Amino acid sequence: MVKPMYIPTVAERVLPADRDTAWRALVDLVGVGAVGDTRPRALGGIPVTETAISVEPPWRLVLDARGGPTAFHQESIVLVPDAAGCLAMWSALVLEPDDDATTAYLNAVAGQVEPQLDQLSRRLSP
Repeated sequence: MVKPMYIPTVAERVLPADRDTAWRALVDLVGVGAVGDTRPRALGGIPVTETAISVEPPWRLVLDARGGPTAFHQESIVLVPDAAGCLAMWSALVLEPDDDATTAYLNAVAGQVEPQLDQLSRRLSP
């Protein structure tokens, strides 16, 4: 059996707010706040549904994406207290692509991690 290969994408930002405030802004941004909540998205023109599979306020949110061309796509957002506010880490993990369509999807997933964190930071900026 061949071991599956996963492609990670990770970004970090120090947010200008405490962790509780950052958590509320995160939940508002992604539109999910409880296990089982879903949100529709399009990544690379491909519609997917993300479902919250782990919600641990105000620390961690894990989303599982279904409907895309890969067998596995999860995103995890972690908030850690920091002297300057709150450190946010957003990671996406996708099963390695085996065709061009999946490669385009992977690029779309990787390309949205930084902008999502930027958007979260803007929501918290005075």
